[in-house]
Amino acid sequence: AGISKCIHEENTARSEDPKLILLNPASSFIYPKESMVFEVEMTNLGHSPDSFFYIAQEAGSRDLFVKADYNGVNENGLVIQLYKDTPVIKQIAINRGYKKYEFPNLQLTLKSKCEADMNVRQNQNDGMYTTITLSNAVNAEGEQVLKWMEPCPELHWAGELKRDRYFLFSTLTSEEGKDDTLPVKIFNPSATIGKNITKLSADGPLKEVLFKYRPKGATVWKTGLTKTPTGSTEPMNFLLPFVDEDPYGFSSLDWLLEGKVSQGDYEIMLESKCESPGGPDEVKGFQESIITGIYDIASPEQYGKPVPLRHDVIIGEEISIYFTEEMWCKQPYSFDMEVNIIGTNYNLRRDQLFINCFGKKLGFQLDLSVGIEISEIIGKDFTVEIGKIGAGSLSKLMDKNFNPMDPLKGNIRFSKRFANLDLSSATSAFKFSMNNTTCTNESVETQSDDVRHEIASIIGIDSVERIKVSGLNCQDNSTVSANAQIIPSSEERLLTSGIFLKEGQMETKLSIELFHVLQDTVTGKKKDTSRRLLNEFMDKTYHVKEMLFVPSLSDVAKFDSSEEEKNEESELEEWAADTKTSPNIEEETTSAFLEDKKILKYNGGYQEEEFQKEREQLENEKDKLLKEKDVIMKEAIKEKNEMLKEKD
Repeated sequence: AGISKCIHEENTARSEDPKLILLNPASSFIYPKESMVFEVEMTNLGHSPDSFFYIAQEAGSRDLFVKADYNGVNENGLVIQLYKDTPVIKQIAINRGYKKYEFPNLQLTLKSKCEADMNVRQNQNDGMYTTITLSNAVNAEGEQVLKWMEPCPELHWAGELKRDRYFLFSTLTSEEGKDDTLPVKIFNPSATIGKNITKLSADGPLKEVLFKYRPKGATVWKTGLTKTPTGSTEPMNFLLPFVDEDPYGFSSLDWLLEGKVSQGDYEIMLESKCESPGGPDEVKGFQESIITGIYDIASPEQYGKPVPLRHDVIIGEEISIYFTEEMWCKQPYSFDMEVNIIGTNYNLRRDQLFINCFGKKLGFQLDLSVGIEISEIIGKDFTVEIGKIGAGSLSKLMDKNFNPMDPLKGNIRFSKRFANLDLSSATSAFKFSMNNTTCTNESVETQSDDVRHEIASIIGIDSVERIKVSGLNCQDNSTVSANAQIIPSSEERLLTSGIFLKEGQMETKLSIELFHVLQDTVTGKKKDTSRRLLNEFMDKTYHVKEMLFVPSLSDVAKFDSSEEEKNEESELEEWAADTKTSPNIEEETTSAFLEDKKILKYNGGYQEEEFQKEREQLENEKDKLLKEKDVIMKEAIKEKNEMLKEKD
């Protein structure tokens, strides 16, 4: 009686007669992150040349994502066009759902699109509807299921270990009367689906959750030890019966350090071990990321004597104290420091000193820019105290792992004397900047004479011969900065410049005196009405900082260390440079010393390169100047006599 569809009429041939068969089932071993893939064949056995069908999830695990031709397949169905007696092969990919690894089987249906849209009741008996079951395993109850390989459960660091990715056990964390132990807290993500560690072990392959450690650089891992409630020691396994996991999935054990682990740098790891017949490593076990840390409870001690070993210290020379451990050198500093210059009013605190703290060395020198008159301190004895100063102080001298020095040994104390230097042959070096001017990076080097004349004008001298500048830099096209020096006065050099010296002239003053004039003027402590009011660049502002006192080469040689002292000082420097003896894991580059400043060393045998070069140049000129001295003096006397005649 013909063919029919939508709806199919009795006693007529079927226009649509879907057929769905499973060609290739999915593997029984599917990795957790892989899709489960089935291959199916779809055919229309009806008489219609072509028809449209739905392929859909009719029942089963509708919470799984199913794809065909990269399109999602849900209970509403995906449209497929089929031609008469022409099979179509499709791959059906199923992705694993959230957190579980076993799901009910999936009923995949091929059915008429038009009749489904018309809500025509269909069943497999009427030939318009066909279904197959997709599964790759049978569970313990004999049910067909979709099952992915379950990896060994992941357990993660928690608490401070997760936050810091680092641990430190020192005297700061130890408690008197208790064993040294490090709390180890972990998190079980499976707790969110009702599986604590005990259940994971009972229902699955999880057999051990071990805490392991090894010295940094070693290859062999050891299992840490913990104390049981009865006082015995056991390997750190989070499946031990006395380990309590809270409802949120957190549990902890204490790693026993005292008497079991030597002090030093370590790596720690959390490892889950599962019973598995084979397969990839992720099925056999899980290893949490490695964390590094330190176990150090040794107090630092002073090593050797303060350097320089000689009693007389040159002003501007660094004084260094060495220690058995790398010290806490980050700011804010943890220690107090006081330098008391006997016979003066100078009692200098830490913030009035240049601090150079690095590794096992703590060095300092005077900050002359705080208002210290060098003429008042040369030849004076001074005392140094480092540690906790004053009853109300909370400071302490400690190593980089927060272990303080033994309080029973008290603070570090010693005394020395500032060498009695010849100030007339010394140089004052400092950083000078001139604001509200015009400059470029290309032209700034040509402005050295401008800077020299500005400095000379401020301090009130006519010649720029005593002013040296280098390292000029332009910032924001409006600020010129430079390394500047005021060198000692030289009668011969000034006479060569045509300047006749009179007693009391600024040109004859000490370099340190001229620096103080400069500093007082630019800071407003001294009003300059004689010169600066006449300056055409009155809108300029100036800054002076980082003053260094550079003694003459003859003074450096005079107060130099003996060969025996130099050898011992070199050994102390080598000790400070060797970081292998310290248990610290990081090489700190912290130094509070001012940027771009080179510390002047006299005991080791070098000064700042630039200053040394200037000294050598002056020495080379000395012989030439002496030869010209007689001629210069005769011309000066002649000029003086002519001036006297004019005066009369």
